[in-house]
Amino acid sequence: MQNGTFNFLKIKLALEKFKEESVNEKFRINIYRIVQEQLNNILKHARASDVCITLLQSTRSIRLSITDNGVGFDTGKNQNGIGLANIKSRAAIYNGAAIFTLQPGKVVF
Repeated sequence: MQNGTFNFLKIKLALEKFKEESVNEKFRINIYRIVQEQLNNILKHARASDVCITLLQSTRSIRLSITDNGVGFDTGKNQNGIGLANIKSRAAIYNGAAIFTLQPGKVVF
């Protein structure tokens, strides 16, 4: 909620060949927490109206992508919160990486 008004998001979820039963519960919880943290960041900071969450599974990897049409942020600037650090550390637990790419105002659907 900002200035007494609610932010509403249109969210599209795309699951591409993702088989939930193929990963353990701890992994599923980590995915959930990453999505939760990023949606929180989008609601608090991005001023976005559209979000796309894609979960793609191949034989060798799982890729989570979250895009929005918000204002973006400066990746070179030191961030005050711990949200992005939490996302990076959750990905690293499974030998993954969190990559943040900025194109303010664009969302891929």
